[in-house]
Amino acid sequence: MIVELIRDYAYHIKKMEVPKNIYDFVKLQIENLELSAKAGKRKVKLNHKILEKLNLPDQIIQLMHNSASSVIYDWDDYLFAGHTGHSAVFTSKAFSNKEEEIIKATLLGNEIGGRIGILTLIGPLNGQMMTHLHGIISATVTEFLLGDINKIPQRVLLYLANPNFLTFGGFFEHKASTVISPILSGVLSSLFELSYSGIQSIEQEFFNLYSWGNSYKIAESLFSPDFFLTETLMIKKLPGCAYVLPQLESIISLKERIKREDGEFISSCIEYIRVEYSIIPAILDKIVSKFSGSAFAPQFSTPLCLAIALTDDSFSFTSYDKYENRKGDILRLLNKISLIHNKEFTRQVLESLRYIPIPDVSLSSLKKAVPRIADFFWLLKDSIIVGLNALTSLKRNTKINKENLQNLEFIFPVRILLKYKGKILEESRKTHSFRIKDKELISKFISQKEKMIISNLS
Repeated sequence: MIVELIRDYAYHIKKMEVPKNIYDFVKLQIENLELSAKAGKRKVKLNHKILEKLNLPDQIIQLMHNSASSVIYDWDDYLFAGHTGHSAVFTSKAFSNKEEEIIKATLLGNEIGGRIGILTLIGPLNGQMMTHLHGIISATVTEFLLGDINKIPQRVLLYLANPNFLTFGGFFEHKASTVISPILSGVLSSLFELSYSGIQSIEQEFFNLYSWGNSYKIAESLFSPDFFLTETLMIKKLPGCAYVLPQLESIISLKERIKREDGEFISSCIEYIRVEYSIIPAILDKIVSKFSGSAFAPQFSTPLCLAIALTDDSFSFTSYDKYENRKGDILRLLNKISLIHNKEFTRQVLESLRYIPIPDVSLSSLKKAVPRIADFFWLLKDSIIVGLNALTSLKRNTKINKENLQNLEFIFPVRILLKYKGKILEESRKTHSFRIKDKELISKFISQKEKMIISNLS
């Protein structure tokens, strides 16, 4: 059973001496997430009147508060495959004050969350919608730090009996719940000792529901201790969904260029903005368009994100909070933005998938995906070859090893053409985030992030 593989991996982490580079990566991850939580607490407030009456342990309060706050501006980190930091970091810090224990527990949360993320990657949920990862991580980390590692399978199974997840509507309207509910459920799974054995069947039911592939076929090799998914950690330079960040960085660069050359930037002087990008952000924009009234939609929508950046003097995480007050200016800019699916960019993204291990996906299991795929067929109608290449890429590799992890890329090319006062300017980007193994660059980003937070919260 996969839950037993989780237990065995926990024993491995307990006994091992964490390699220095991995230790340093996790320390950077913790520092980054703590800053994300600091920024998010601007919007995620505690009801102290209720807290006084409930008399909840401070560890639980801070765990929930930090986790929810760290996700609210999408200024998190992520690895292949999952946004593991919200639960791995803050559950570890809630139940230990020893650095080595926190590092090991966070590493365990990353590795378990990433592996389960791969096993459920091809399924009805993806990205931060894979909220069940937080419950699995918190159940594992809680037992790892406070209980008996041998009981981890039971704890995870207890959580899987009620795997928290949200609909897209819930995700956009109640973002904090994406971590609060599953993390709390995972932690609470350690409170109960159940003597019956019927719970064993839950695992298979869970993977039948959340994976369209044969997860069991690659599970054993996937839980090999010979590699660390933590090496694939990606850090965001700016707040926002990873898929909009190349567009956001490009438009900010163009805006700054105009300021340097003209001495000022006037958004009404923009004649048009043409965005060329791959199929993945295009699909995201299609989804977000149904929830454009949500306060969180701008963090996921390319046109909304660009319009917000162009109408704010200096873009920061607080720029998203001004969305409601700037709708007039934003709507005027939206009419000037055109979104183009660039088939060559999609080909490049799909080519990078050759290093990604995923479960085998049968035609029969893909029937479950037909309703969702049909929603986005318009993107493939002029690029059937791209669609066929996608299937080829997805079947190309079902194993993971150190070499594949070294070659793994998260590429999302974008090209933006902006016509301003009759002059056409161009900016391009290839990726949306940066690998944590580039420690000097990541330290620089974290320092810049801290300065932005201090200046906006003071």
